[in-house]
Amino acid sequence: MKGCLKYLILFVFVITSSVLSQNTKEESNNTQSSNYEVFKIIQKMTADDYTKLLDLWTKTGNTNFFALRMAYTKTTDYKPYSVKDDVMQQVLTNIQDQKYKEALDLLDGILKTDFVNIQAHGLEKYLYNKMADTVKANYEGKIYSGLLKSFYQAGDGLTPQSAFIVIAVDEEYDFIRSQGFVSQEQSLISQDGHQFDILKVKNNKTGEEYKLYFNVDISMDATKKMLTK
Repeated sequence: MKGCLKYLILFVFVITSSVLSQNTKEESNNTQSSNYEVFKIIQKMTADDYTKLLDLWTKTGNTNFFALRMAYTKTTDYKPYSVKDDVMQQVLTNIQDQKYKEALDLLDGILKTDFVNIQAHGLEKYLYNKMADTVKANYEGKIYSGLLKSFYQAGDGLTPQSAFIVIAVDEEYDFIRSQGFVSQEQSLISQDGHQFDILKVKNNKTGEEYKLYFNVDISMDATKKMLTK
């Protein structure tokens, strides 16, 4: 567990330092603080770190969900692009047909190899509420909320330097849906040696429009490695 705690401390230190740097930079300094330093930590992570962070959640009900998501990319189960679309479509069909138990069985299957799947936890929370199982609904809700809140551990998504760090395109859309946004346009840019998806989104309730930045280095690098095998 020592290795796990080491990464928790490092993530807090680097991210806090970035925030303090942004808050104290002088007006004359044109260099914008960034969360790029976080990638130095992510590069050193291993599949064993994912196991330890998940074990921490199982035993204590607490973990660093940002670190958990990043460490998951070091496992053999990680896929940069969803290969579960058919399964998820069947889940949605089962929900529509009120076959809640069947839907949960499929979702459990997804989470066995992809515990950080945001949509799966959100749907399990919804289903357990439908089945009046408050305990399990709250449990899934805590994970769902933790995964979504972890986006803000590395930035606010308003600039490339403070972009949300994601491990899959699905995460981008899981996030904007959770915020009540709808995507209007998506584009890909390269800046400072990093890759970013830019999503122009609109708030369904207020009509306000925003531009959100998502750092997609991890999924892009993983895809390149898959294609060169």
